[in-house]
Amino acid sequence: MKGNFHVQFLGEGVAATSPPYPTLGWATTQVYPARCPAMPCDALDPDALVTPMPWTPMPCDALTPMPSDPDALVDFNSGTVHTAPMNVLKATKKPWSLANKITLFESRVEVWQLGVAAAMLNQIESNQHPSIWSHAACGLVAVAFSYFEMLGKSLNPHSQKSNTAGTDFNYGFCDVYPKFKPASGNYASNADIGEVIQFRNRIRNGMYHLAYTKRGLRLHDDDTISTDDFSVRTEKNPYDLRTKTKIYYMNPHRTIRTIIDHFPGFIGRLRKARNTGLRQKFKEFFDDFHTV
Repeated sequence: MKGNFHVQFLGEGVAATSPPYPTLGWATTQVYPARCPAMPCDALDPDALVTPMPWTPMPCDALTPMPSDPDALVDFNSGTVHTAPMNVLKATKKPWSLANKITLFESRVEVWQLGVAAAMLNQIESNQHPSIWSHAACGLVAVAFSYFEMLGKSLNPHSQKSNTAGTDFNYGFCDVYPKFKPASGNYASNADIGEVIQFRNRIRNGMYHLAYTKRGLRLHDDDTISTDDFSVRTEKNPYDLRTKTKIYYMNPHRTIRTIIDHFPGFIGRLRKARNTGLRQKFKEFFDDFHTV
């Protein structure tokens, strides 16, 4: 990877043109036009199969691109794979050293997961309705959201083959987003890490077990809602407009860029010999699940 991701796919100053995404009632994602104001809860039709939303294009942020690296495994802007993971595997003789395992892991995540997510995001931001890419937000999240739990298998010093998935996710998520780290250091406590648990439950559990995200979670690409990848707002309760409730927001456009930027640093930590605990847990994770 090594900094070859051009953080604004459409070119600096070019507005995203994705139209509103359809929604299956309040239970999933009412807010997902690119750069489009959110629809208020009381404007929703709970009986509608698809809720249309007005599309008002707004300018993208002027983000600074990262320089391309000619030695990178994949070019995240063009989608060109320079070195396929299969070729990395063929070139790596057994027995594999820890350095070999890190390189194999890096190539697979960078190309098979992050490269694909970048290509999907590029298509989403480059196409308009009725293109299927105008309806690909949930697919993008499904490809990328396992990133956090994957990191946690190495970051959680108590991670096991099974029964630690929730805590593993919390470790990984907070490594990418330190502002969510629990003050107590207890990554398994609901009280200390409640918002992360809510995001995990509504996105990860909804997406991988129930086909799409759970109620109370909205995907968006609207900086008037928040410029953060993940945010929480108190809004009208669509089931009882006399009350208010917390709504959880995820911006997939920003999230993909963030994790692509995060991954080289994680690989760098794995390669440092002084990080003995992290390297040992990574070795366990790789040997348990990926050694052939």
